[in-house]
Amino acid sequence: MWYGIHWLFGIGSITVSILNIYMGMDFLESRTNKSIHNFKTGLSIQIAFMAIAYLAQDRWGYMLQQGRRNVTTS
Repeated sequence: MWYGIHWLFGIGSITVSILNIYMGMDFLESRTNKSIHNFKTGLSIQIAFMAIAYLAQDRWGYMLQQGRRNVTTS
């Protein structure tokens, strides 16, 4: 129970934080009339990399086990 609630609040706070950053960038862009497209693109790439790393970290042991299983059965 504790793990589930802790995980939900953690993922929720990260999601809200990311949305807040993008909203802040939109606000900055509207106030300064300068394009920050490159910053948004860079942030999106970084977030995608971090998401992939998070998902891979969770399944790293499983992926290694599958690799060993395929080598021994071939």
